[in-house]
Amino acid sequence: MYIRLGQGNIDASRLGDLLGDLQTALSAASKQPGFRNAYVGVNRTSGRVVTISTWDTEEQASLAPSSDARARRQALGLQPEPIMVFEVIDQV
Repeated sequence: MYIRLGQGNIDASRLGDLLGDLQTALSAASKQPGFRNAYVGVNRTSGRVVTISTWDTEEQASLAPSSDARARRQALGLQPEPIMVFEVIDQV
């Protein structure tokens, strides 16, 4: 199993718009092969956003967001960091 970690910053006043977009994206992701689950975390004061999803394979976890998704989030002012993928080696 693999963890996909996405992080970024956005003006806190735009969080509601971004969260709507992320809910749509995660709904679509949940239909993809290998998807297990996902979480979205926010700091409503700073505008810091994190997404965490789990996937069966590294290849599935490493898929890039569509150019449309990147453009929508850029228009909202999201400043994303590179996606990071980790192999799960233990679980409690």
